[in-house]
This record gives sequence, C-alpha cells and structure tokens, in this order.
Amino acid sequence: YYCFYYTVASEHRSWLLYFSLPVLHGILPDPYFTHYSLLVEAMHILLSESISTASLLSAERYLHLFCQNMATLYGDDACTMNSHLLKHLPDCVRNWGPLWAYSCFSFESMNGHLKAHFHGTR
Repeated sequence: YYCFYYTVASEHRSWLLYFSLPVLHGILPDPYFTHYSLLVEAMHILLSESISTASLLSAERYLHLFCQNMATLYGDDACTMNSHLLKHLPDCVRNWGPLWAYSCFSFESMNGHLKAHFHGTR
C-alpha cells in the first residue's frame, strides 16, 4: 500500500514526469491515458532547464486541451479552480522562468496573507 499523502514534492514530480506513464499505460482506458499524457507532457516542458517559445506554446496547447476535456471525461465537478489555474502556468513561465525556479504555491501563500486580516467568528 502506497499513500501519496505522505510523499514529498520531489517524489510527486518523479511519479508525474518519469514513472506514471509507463505504469498507467494499459491500466487507464485510452481516452483517460491520452488525457493524462497531456498534463505530463505540459509539466515536463514547464519544468525543463531551458524552454523555447515553441515548447512553451506546445505546453500551453496541452494544458488548454487537458482543461477542455476535464468535464467530458470526469464530469463538471472535476472542473475545479485548481484545474483552471493550470492554464495560467505558461504565463507564469513567460514571466518568471521554469516552474522549478520559484515557488509554485503562490496561491496558497496568498491565502495565508489574507487569513491574517480576519479575526473572530465573522
């Protein structure tokens, strides 16, 4: 039994980029595997050492297709804010460089800043 809850970010990255596609091939039905492959390829590009403009456009296209097909494959409930935020990652790379070069937890960090302004039960 392997629990992702107790793994660290580098293990998640290794699973996503290197192990998940070979392991899941033949297990996931083809439409789901192809859909997941879009996410893996996009993240592989966005986490690269050097990213060309053409590669960045490919990652953007892959993430757009990934988000576009979420509802069809998984239902409307799967279309969360987190899935929408994936579409903004190419813009983050354009502005600040590859994802590995800075914190990807800016939204969670902002929640902490906002929470500090609220006190009591209201």
